[in-house]
Amino acid sequence: MKPSPFLYINEKPCPQTIKLLKSTYLGTKGAKYKLKNTDQRIKELDSPLYLSLKRKNSILGNITFCRRNSIWYIRYFAFHSSFQSGEKRKHSNNKKGIIKTNLEEFFESVLNNKFKGEKCNGFYAYIDPLNERSSWFSKVFRFQKIDSLATQTFSRLFPKKSNRFIVSNYNETIGQKLQQQYSNHLFFFQDLLKKSLFYCLRNDENEIIAIARCTKAEWEIERLPGRFGKTLTKIIPFIPVLNLFIKPKQHRFLVTDSVYIKNNEKEILEELFSSLLAHFNERIIFWWVSQQDTLYNQVKNKIRWGIMHRFLSVPAVDVVFKGKKEIISEKPVFTFGQDFV
Repeated sequence: MKPSPFLYINEKPCPQTIKLLKSTYLGTKGAKYKLKNTDQRIKELDSPLYLSLKRKNSILGNITFCRRNSIWYIRYFAFHSSFQSGEKRKHSNNKKGIIKTNLEEFFESVLNNKFKGEKCNGFYAYIDPLNERSSWFSKVFRFQKIDSLATQTFSRLFPKKSNRFIVSNYNETIGQKLQQQYSNHLFFFQDLLKKSLFYCLRNDENEIIAIARCTKAEWEIERLPGRFGKTLTKIIPFIPVLNLFIKPKQHRFLVTDSVYIKNNEKEILEELFSSLLAHFNERIIFWWVSQQDTLYNQVKNKIRWGIMHRFLSVPAVDVVFKGKKEIISEKPVFTFGQDFV
């Protein structure tokens, strides 16, 4: 790969990169929000690589990759606010031309194993189909859609904690059950789970019948979905009940992944999710899960998902891929909850 005057690659983020990631709002239509706790999230990244585009000592944008074996996940995709400005369209297009040229060269170099000798069979990312910048990125760099995720919420005003609820480190039993559940999923990297805590239900025979990982998250919401989303963001703190679930300035929730439920029983899933909320003293769970996932399809029309489900419905997220097509098949994608927050 030829050196570029605009492209900077590091395994640690510079202060400008961190500032850009912390200030970036996600979403261009519908909901618009900013991730919080970005400093901590950056510290938790697995094998990160920061690709920054600079011009005149200023960062135009950053793409952060997590290198997972021979597959690279695109964790952050952040660009300067001028890319969203209609008044600066000409300058924005010029910058996009610079980005396109440099990134095309970078992707091809990595896929041809010419980047520091690292082996990479492909890149994958999660794309909001309503986000113009993300859609532009996917189209221009020829990513293909390989799956669709459901943004499923579970909410309770007064969650109850089951007496069967336990907290456990990763162990052989948990590993075997997750392998059984997700061995047919793409991008299931079990080694990334081994340092995690797991939240489980255990029956009277001491058998683990439910498992989940959990990530605490927080957003700052600038605009909620819908035509009057901006106005609703301002008045929702004064709407009884709803204001207990949605706090625009400090919207807290849990994100689950690695969900295993014995026999895919809906009652066990509700018991686990309610226990999680009670354990962490929260009211909302977000579960980003493949719409092909067997567990999800068996329970999605049977569970009382709660008020947030009625308020938000189930927005879709596209999973896109660029790389060697022979490693991709029509399988559901495994998701890591921390990748979304």
